[in-house]
Amino acid sequence: MNSLRYDLERSLRQALRDAIATLFQLNLELETISINASDRAEFGDLSCPLLSLAKQLHTKPIEIAEKVQAALPPIPYVAKTTVTAPGYVNFFLDFPALWREVTDRVNTTGGGFWNKTEKVLIEHTSVNPNKAAHTGHLRNAVLGDSLARIYRFAGAPVEVQNYIDDLGVQVADVVTALTLPSADYEDRPQREHYEKPDYFYWDLYTWFNAHTVKVQQEDGSMKDELDPKLETKRKQTMHAIEAGDPDVTAVVDQVATEVVDAHLATMARLGIAYDLLVWESDIIKLKLWEHVFNLLKAKKAVHYRTAGVNQGTWVVEYGDPNQEKEDKILVRSDGSLVYTAKDIAYQMWKFGLVDIDFHYRLWPTQSGLWSTTSDANKATGGHPHQFGRAARVINVIDKRQAYPQEIVYKSLANLGFSEQSANSLHLAYDVVSLSPATAERMGIDTGSGAKSYPMSGRKGIGVKIDDFIDQTIAAVKERTPEVTTEIAEGLAIATIRYYMLSLGADKELTFDIDQALKATGNTGVYIMYSYARAANILAKVSDDIGPTTTMPDELSAIERTLILKLASLDQAIRKSIVQDDPNHLIQYVFELATGFSTFYESTPILKGDPHLRPFRLQLVALYQQTLANAMNCLGIPPLDKI
Repeated sequence: MNSLRYDLERSLRQALRDAIATLFQLNLELETISINASDRAEFGDLSCPLLSLAKQLHTKPIEIAEKVQAALPPIPYVAKTTVTAPGYVNFFLDFPALWREVTDRVNTTGGGFWNKTEKVLIEHTSVNPNKAAHTGHLRNAVLGDSLARIYRFAGAPVEVQNYIDDLGVQVADVVTALTLPSADYEDRPQREHYEKPDYFYWDLYTWFNAHTVKVQQEDGSMKDELDPKLETKRKQTMHAIEAGDPDVTAVVDQVATEVVDAHLATMARLGIAYDLLVWESDIIKLKLWEHVFNLLKAKKAVHYRTAGVNQGTWVVEYGDPNQEKEDKILVRSDGSLVYTAKDIAYQMWKFGLVDIDFHYRLWPTQSGLWSTTSDANKATGGHPHQFGRAARVINVIDKRQAYPQEIVYKSLANLGFSEQSANSLHLAYDVVSLSPATAERMGIDTGSGAKSYPMSGRKGIGVKIDDFIDQTIAAVKERTPEVTTEIAEGLAIATIRYYMLSLGADKELTFDIDQALKATGNTGVYIMYSYARAANILAKVSDDIGPTTTMPDELSAIERTLILKLASLDQAIRKSIVQDDPNHLIQYVFELATGFSTFYESTPILKGDPHLRPFRLQLVALYQQTLANAMNCLGIPPLDKI
C-alpha cells in the first residue's frame, strides 16, 4: 500500500539511521528509531529523540542531535530540520507538497501494499446452526468482517468463509429434542408458537439441556449432567447422523438450513456477508479427513498410542513427548474424530494443499453466496470462483481455542508446509459480556449483582443479536425521537460495530449501551455525527468544490495537524493488517474526528477570510472523504444527515 505517512516516517528513519551509522559506526534497526508527533509548533511537526544513544556513545545527547541533524540529506516532504534540548531532531514538513499528495491520494485505495495475486481467506462467525446467534458471537463476526474490508481496501483479493458445523452435538441435541415422544414431554416448546425458527430452536435447545441430574464426581463434588435417558437418546441420534440415516439427516438438514438462513439475515442487518458456506458434513462426505490422515501417517506427523492414558488413540505430539497430557488426540479410541482433526483437513483445503475439492451451489437467500455440496446433482454449473487456494488464512476464533489452533498449524509444518503454517493466523478474541444496566434492559436477571454478564447458549443465558439490535435502535429513538427509522438503524449499527472494535481483540469487552450511545468521546455515534457535520458544511455551499493544490502561505497548528492526520489513513490500514486487529483503525478514526472537531470549533470556515474559504472547504471535503473511507472499512454507514 502506498502509505503517505508510513513512507514519510520510513524515509525519516532511514535518513537518521544512515547518518548515525556514518557518524558513530552504530547500526540501528529502523523499528528502534522513534518518530513522534510534536506537541509544540516550535518543535516542528515530527521529532526524533536521540537521548538513548548518549550512554552508548558517551556523548551529550544535544551534541549527538546536532551532528545527526547536520548530516541529514534532503528528505521528501521535509522543509527544514532543527535541534532542541535535551537531544531532539525536529522535522518541519513541506505542507504544500504534502497537501498536493493528500489531494491526489484521497480517492484511491491502498493497492500496492498487498500483492493482488495473493488471496487472503478469512473464516469468521461460524456459529453452531442449532439456535439464534447471540451477542457473544457478535465480536467474532464484526472483527472478521472489518478485517476483510480493511484487506480489500489495501488491494487484497479476499474470500470470506463461514463454517457450518452441522454434525456437532449442539445440532444433535435439537434433533433429539424434536424426535422425543410428545406424550412423555408435554412441556416441550412448540414450533407454532414462534415466528422465527432460530428462536424456537434456542428455547428447544435450552429446554433439552435443562433436563439434568446430580452426579457425584471422583472428588466427591456434585455436578449437573444430562439425564441418562436423554443422553442415550442423544448418542443414538449422533450414531444415526454418522451412519447417514436418511430420516435423521433430513431433520438435521431442516434445522441447520433454517438456522443458517436466520443467521445470514441477522448478520445482513450489520452489513456482514460471506462468499462461501463450508458445511462439515461435506468435509466428511468428501473424505477429506481420510486423505489428510494418510498424509499425516506417512509423514509420521501423528502417532498411535499403544499404552498409557491415551491408549488406542492417534495423537499429535506437542512439547515433551513423555508428558502425554500435552499430546493432542485427533482420533479417539472408538475411531471418532475430535474437532481439531477436521480443522487440520479444512486448513489444508483452504491453502489448496489437497487434491480434493467440493462441488458448489448458489445459496438462495443471499446474493452471490455459494455453498459447498457433496452432491454433484445439486451443484450449480459454471461457478466463477476458485475457492480456497489462499496465500494467507485468518481464522477468527475465541482465544480459548488457542491450543487446538496451534496443533492445526503445527501439523501443517510437520507435513512440510512451513510457509502455509507461517501464513496461518489465529485472530484470537476474548469474550463479550453485558454491563448490569444493559443486561437488565435486555431482560437478563441481574439479581446476582455481578459486575458483568457473559453469554451461555447451553443454559439459554444470552441476548439474541436481533433483539440486541432492536433494543439499540429503541435506545437511539429514546434519546433522539425525531430521527427517522433509517437514521436510527444506522446509528445503532455504528454503535454496535464500533464498540465491538473499541478494545484490542485480546481484551475482554463489557458492552454498556449508555456508554456506547454517547455522542461525545470514542463512540460510533460521535464518528457519525462528525461525518454528518462535514456533510452539512459542504451542503451549504454552492461552490463546486474540486481538487485544489493551492493553500495559504501560513497554516495554523490545528490545520497542520489535521492535514498530517489525513495523510495517515493508509498507515492505520497497514498497522491493522500487520497486527490483524481493526482496533488500530478505530484509534485512527477517533483521532481524525477529534482533529476535525478542533478545526471546526476554532476556524471560521464559511464566514471567515474569503481568500481562505476555498482551501478550508477543500480541507473539509478531504476530511469527509477520508473519514468515509475509514468508516466503510469498519462497516459503519456514513450518513449525510442525522
